[in-house]
Amino acid sequence: MITLKGIPSTYNKDLQEDKEMLFYTYDMLYQMFYIAEKALVTLQINREICKDALTPNMLATDMAYYLVTKGKNNADNYSLMQTTILNF
Repeated sequence: MITLKGIPSTYNKDLQEDKEMLFYTYDMLYQMFYIAEKALVTLQINREICKDALTPNMLATDMAYYLVTKGKNNADNYSLMQTTILNF
């Protein structure tokens, strides 16, 4: 309120222009959370299908990143991961 004390009364209309976007954002977030709630309540995770879908090569990027942080070059990483995945 202190900030508004020195502003002429004609500026009050200008200060309300941002409220329209705020209300629009609130409405959109409310709708998104409403839909997300409906989706998550009915969500059922089949652990067996998830386990079957998990393959060793899915983690190859993580392994490569880890090896790069340890100072290995990409050529060494490729051959190491290829050997690891093929022997898994």
